[in-house]
Amino acid sequence: MNLCCAWFALGSFVCVSFVLRKQIHFTHTSFVCLFDLSFSLVRDLYPYQMKLASMDNMRVDGKFLDKDKEIPEGQGICNSLLSECYDILYELQDSVIEESSDVESVDEDIEVELRGSRGLDVVV
Repeated sequence: MNLCCAWFALGSFVCVSFVLRKQIHFTHTSFVCLFDLSFSLVRDLYPYQMKLASMDNMRVDGKFLDKDKEIPEGQGICNSLLSECYDILYELQDSVIEESSDVESVDEDIEVELRGSRGLDVVV
């Protein structure tokens, strides 16, 4: 079986099947991007949602298979990394939604104060 080795930012050096190199590379890159970048809108996360979903759709019964329908080495690492990416994505979605609802509530408070003033008070 052909193996390739990868060094991850998490400090681990792993060997996985050559067949999984694309999946490992993508999931690791997604992990680093989701972990390091800041997102202010839920739509900024959409490309990551779509790519993770396409990666997930490559699995058969929860496993990545090679062309011979065999389970390649490194399956656990690939699935674990994909799962961590989903976890980070969901946490980011929750935090972005929470932050946007906080901003909306502040905007609503300001709007209520402005409506309640019934005129312009100019302070010099």
